[in-house]
Amino acid sequence: NPVNTNRGFGLTGTDFVVLADMTDNATFLGEINLQTGRGGSSDLEHDVERFFVNYRIDPRFNVQAGLFFTPIGYNNRFLYARAWLMNSIQVPDFFEEELNLFPTHSIGVAAHGQFDFTNGHRIAYVVSAANGRPHTPDSAVYARDYTANKETTGLVEWLIPAFKGSPVGVGG
Repeated sequence: NPVNTNRGFGLTGTDFVVLADMTDNATFLGEINLQTGRGGSSDLEHDVERFFVNYRIDPRFNVQAGLFFTPIGYNNRFLYARAWLMNSIQVPDFFEEELNLFPTHSIGVAAHGQFDFTNGHRIAYVVSAANGRPHTPDSAVYARDYTANKETTGLVEWLIPAFKGSPVGVGG
C-alpha cells in the first residue's frame, strides 16, 4: 500500500525553497519539506532536501558545496523536483530515502558544467566527492561519520535538443 494514504481530504506536505543570489557568481539554495510522518496523519516532520552554495565560474566548470542530490542518474537528481519523466504517485522504494537503498543525498563538493556543440547538442557532467552512506543504510543523511564512508560519483550526459533537452547518459 502506498504510504501516506488516508480517506477523505488531506495534505501530505509542502516544500519551501529559498534561492538567493549572494554575489554575481554565488547562489544559495535551501529546500525544506514539511510533511506528515510516514504512515502518519497529523504529526509534522521537517526534512532538509537540499542546502548548498553554487559558485558559477564558467558554463564548462562550476562548483557547489553542501547537501545536494547525489549526481547519479536522472531519477535521483530530479525525483523530488517532479521532472517530466516522473510518472509515479509515490517515490519508488529504490529512491526512498527512508530505506536508503540508493544514496539519494550527498554532503560534500561537486564540480559540474556543460559543453555546447552545434545544433543545440550539449555534453553535461557532474563529479562529486562526499560522505557516503552510513554503516546503517536507513540512518539520517545528516548524522554521518565524517571520518569514514567516503563516496565519489560521476555523471556524463548527452543533452539532445528535443523536448526539454532529453538526456542520455551514464553515471555511477
